[in-house]
Amino acid sequence: MHKLTTQSTLFTAFALVFLAKLAVLPACDDDGNGEDGLNSDEVADSETETVIDTGEPRGTAGETDSETETVIDTDADFLMSIEITPSRVESFIGCEVQLKAICQTEGGSSYDCTELCHWSSDDERYVTVSNDEGSKGLLTMLDAGRTVSIKAQYKGVSAQQVPVTVLHSALHDLKIEPAEPVVSVGETIQLEGWSYYLGWEEETEVYDWSSSDENVARVSNEDGKKGLLTGVAVGTATITMAYEGYCTSRQTVVTVE
Repeated sequence: MHKLTTQSTLFTAFALVFLAKLAVLPACDDDGNGEDGLNSDEVADSETETVIDTGEPRGTAGETDSETETVIDTDADFLMSIEITPSRVESFIGCEVQLKAICQTEGGSSYDCTELCHWSSDDERYVTVSNDEGSKGLLTMLDAGRTVSIKAQYKGVSAQQVPVTVLHSALHDLKIEPAEPVVSVGETIQLEGWSYYLGWEEETEVYDWSSSDENVARVSNEDGKKGLLTGVAVGTATITMAYEGYCTSRQTVVTVE
């Protein structure tokens, strides 16, 4: 009888210890996770999150990140060099030449950065370069006598300097004959372009011809027919004869009767 009482006492003690342990364990959900829904691995991983920054928006409005983030910037396209075209310029007094800047990046991409660069000339008595918005890199030839260096810089990177040589024009003068043409509606006459080098030379075909109002007078710029003027309607129009290579032109007013 004494032996059974002892065994009953031991069984009761073990039962009480077991119930005490159950009382301190967290409640589990159906997946076996704790009350917060995270297993031990997820808890460890939630402390620090590494985020690759691709430029895309993350999350939705109102969300907050309580974890510590390590942001990695994947934009490796840093500016490496600037290339200017043309790389050398020879032109005549009075001419304008547009330079173009191309930026090359570390990532292998390129883009037109003409309007982003700061431009400069080492002698503006001979050549100027525009820094005005919309016309950056535009050269104007003012005088001959030396070769000028043009520079472009952006984000601390400088392009290779462009040498610009201004030449004296061999063309000293030009004129249109007849000087003040008069034609009737439907009538056609030939205009002539003359160039003065060491003397006057007829060069109608080397010029580009245009009319300010083709509803009044038309002038042909077709090879073999350049300078051919036709009256269209009563009025006046300005005829322009331009020599692109020398950056010069002459004009005359035609009257259509």
